[in-house]
Amino acid sequence: SSGINAEYGVVYEDTTRGGPVIIPTGPISRGPLFGVALKDAVERSQCLDGLPLCRVFQDCIMYLETFGLQKEGIYRVPGFRTKMDIMKRTFNKGDPVKLSEYDPMTVAMLLKLYLRELPEPLLTRQLGASFEQTIQSDESNEHIGILRRRLRDLPAENYATLAWLCLHMSHVAKHEKYNKMNLSNLIIVLSPTLLVSTTLLRCLCEHATTLFPGVELNPNTPIPEFDESEDTGGAEKVAPPQSTKANSVRLELTQMYLYMVA
Repeated sequence: SSGINAEYGVVYEDTTRGGPVIIPTGPISRGPLFGVALKDAVERSQCLDGLPLCRVFQDCIMYLETFGLQKEGIYRVPGFRTKMDIMKRTFNKGDPVKLSEYDPMTVAMLLKLYLRELPEPLLTRQLGASFEQTIQSDESNEHIGILRRRLRDLPAENYATLAWLCLHMSHVAKHEKYNKMNLSNLIIVLSPTLLVSTTLLRCLCEHATTLFPGVELNPNTPIPEFDESEDTGGAEKVAPPQSTKANSVRLELTQMYLYMVA
């Protein structure tokens, strides 16, 4: 068997089914995670890799990237509400949740619930209107550059969460052949949850790699920082290298997510 030291709150081991399985252990948060400010949720349960993401959100995204992309009707077809309620209560108690014991539809429903219960939209009340005005008033490609600059005005946890969500949705849409969920379908489902217009959400997802440069759905990849001159040819500045121990932990986390079994 192998895994991360128990002090990190999660381990995994080989099974007779041909691969490792997640066996979380120990508390993963210091208070409720649903229905609280995003900053508080991140501080209470910040992911083991140091990304400014809530544990509920990252766990769901990583699970769905592995098991949900080809599920027909993902994010549209509901899962089991009773099971979703169990997962929510478990997360809120600070206990680990083995998502591998649940189906993708129910995990997707949990993710939507988490986002819907945020007390403030991801784009924030202060900045939300400016994003909508940009996308509605500018018909040229210049609005992409404007949006990209304004997105960096968001708090770190909002930026990271929105980036991961939009990149994930673009991945889901690329598997339309299997899941029957094109970007238009996804936007119709998620727009009310995120309190954002369908026009803006489409733009964020269609241009996710441009609007969130350097961001990857990988627990081993930090959120890049940028120089002020980046929009005029400035170089991208990545966060300083982590210690060997931290990199080792990130590698095991990546392996843990990739080999999660249902």
